[in-house]
Amino acid sequence: MKFNIEKKLKNKPKGILADESIKTNYEKEILLANSEAHRFALSFHRKKSFWKK
Repeated sequence: MKFNIEKKLKNKPKGILADESIKTNYEKEILLANSEAHRFALSFHRKKSFWKK
């Protein structure tokens, strides 16, 4: 299964570039995984920069 998430400014998802069957069956899961990955990355880097002070 291959897909890409098209982004707007500030990494907001604009849409999914994939086969129609993937988009209709997994759109919610793909967007959830994308938002969780960004949440984790932001949290990780905030904690990392906090401890460098």
